[in-house]
Amino acid sequence: MSNVSQRAVKVIAAELRIPESSVTPEATFDEDLGADSLALTRLAAALETEFSCVILDDDADVITTVGGMVGYIEGRLNT
Repeated sequence: MSNVSQRAVKVIAAELRIPESSVTPEATFDEDLGADSLALTRLAAALETEFSCVILDDDADVITTVGGMVGYIEGRLNT
């Protein structure tokens, strides 16, 4: 697990108040982790703070899994 992935898992678990073990790359934010639109907005803000990057609203709307979000953040950090 990459450093970005480890940090993202911690933030996601803390924001959604779920065990870190539930936060897997395949987990979907809505169905598997129970996040509604407000929770996803707060989560995006927390991830932006953690990684000092911007998560565009249009992009956040189509990212459905933890792995997708980690990949997106890794891409933002490499640009």
